Amino acid sequence: MSMKDFVDTLNEEQKKALLDALTDTKIDTNVQPEPKEEDFINKNTVGTEDFTMRRGESNLDTNKRRQSVRAGKNQWSDNGEDRHIETPNVTRTPRNRKPPRMKNVTCHSCGKQDEINASLLYGEYYRCSRCLGR
Repeated sequence: MSMKDFVDTLNEEQKKALLDALTDTKIDTNVQPEPKEEDFINKNTVGTEDFTMRRGESNLDTNKRRQSVRAGKNQWSDNGEDRHIETPNVTRTPRNRKPPRMKNVTCHSCGKQDEINASLLYGEYYRCSRCLGR
């Protein structure tokens, strides 16, 4: 499709919009002007222009030493506000979990016999807790 064929397929309104876009005669009203440098400067700021910090000018007491944290007296008192709340008397849920499977193993280093949970056992060579640090 040539350019002439493309332009022939457009209606009059589309042709005018294309001509305006190509000649750049229409000004876009949505574009905002760039802000000036004065807009960025806050006139209420206090301080120096070089952004330096000077010691001794703050309101904080900088001469305080570290102090250890000490617990004070407990100030809570039971005023009996929640006396109307009662704990319901219900039966406990029965324990349905299977007991853990224990497995007898021999330490690879010292030969000591241990009984450990099978889910914690991995690898071929088991070492007891005494031999782990060696």
